[in-house]
Amino acid sequence: ITFAQGEKGLLQSNLILNLNDRNQISNTDWIVPGKTLWDKHLNGKSEGDFFYNNENIESALRLVDFASVYGIEYVLLSESWYKNDPTVSRYIDISAVVQYADT
Repeated sequence: ITFAQGEKGLLQSNLILNLNDRNQISNTDWIVPGKTLWDKHLNGKSEGDFFYNNENIESALRLVDFASVYGIEYVLLSESWYKNDPTVSRYIDISAVVQYADT
């Protein structure tokens, strides 16, 4: 638990930094901070056009479109990864989503 005089104090705290081990990654140039849209918060939700978000390719492509319109740099698809392989999902063709996002 972290205590502070206000919200600003929580944001300015070095507690997490001080409790972690030193960075083991020698070259961090490839790390680019940005906003992320996470599908976990949308699965099972209906949109204004009555589209039902779920674990499927259409939902993933709509997330990419939404992120593009609103300047969100990253989309995180976190459900149903298969056999500990981060490139394979039971319901979504990840390579198709990446290719769509690159266009």
